[in-house]
Amino acid sequence: MTPLRCAGLLLCTLTLTAPVHADIAGAPLSPPAFIEAQLSAIARLRGVDAASGGCTAVLVAPQAVLTAAHCARAPLVAPQVVIFPGAVPARHDVITRLSHPTPARRPALAISDYTTDLAVLLLARPVSPDVATPMPLGPPDPALPHGVYGFDNRDTADVLRGHAPCAVQVLDDGPLASDCHVVNGQSGGALVRFTEDGPRLVGILVAQLGGDAEIRSLAARPDPAHWRALADVLGLPAPAAVPAQ
Repeated sequence: MTPLRCAGLLLCTLTLTAPVHADIAGAPLSPPAFIEAQLSAIARLRGVDAASGGCTAVLVAPQAVLTAAHCARAPLVAPQVVIFPGAVPARHDVITRLSHPTPARRPALAISDYTTDLAVLLLARPVSPDVATPMPLGPPDPALPHGVYGFDNRDTADVLRGHAPCAVQVLDDGPLASDCHVVNGQSGGALVRFTEDGPRLVGILVAQLGGDAEIRSLAARPDPAHWRALADVLGLPAPAAVPAQ
């Protein structure tokens, strides 16, 4: 397993080999309007008193978001808020953090350590359908185009940014890998697969890979079949032999 050297949130360095794809290594861009309209589920996540910075989160149920575990804080210790940008930003307080049953190792020493860097955050009240629509989960398909979307901490305003199309690889016993570049602030953002019925959430962005690697980012795959708390949030049958949350 290739070792990682982590210098901070979403900033890691390693060398990997991968098939050559289109160069999507620049700064993330604002998506076209017709794409952005389908990504209302992607929101800002930051401390209650913070005016800038933070992470990204994705609405997966009217009262729950998915994000990277390294972005999620204990609500009673460090309260957080989910913000859906708009003319009048919609703020929703986080009241509960549900961690993955297999916590990710921090700091990460290998790619596999990012596989379960996931958390569900429950909100104080449901998000209105007029504000955002939950994004359905779906499996990755390396034969189809994907995209990565989140918020850039260098922006003074909360503007959704990303890259598409991205080539995706399903790593053995590990996270999903993409050739699209991500930046600080996009932790917890969405790796999506585009379908005729709209985008499907296939992974949560958890790491940026530095250097000249053809694989530039990693995403943890949310799997309700192995995570009872996520299954409950999505209204799915509880998986068998999974520790209670």
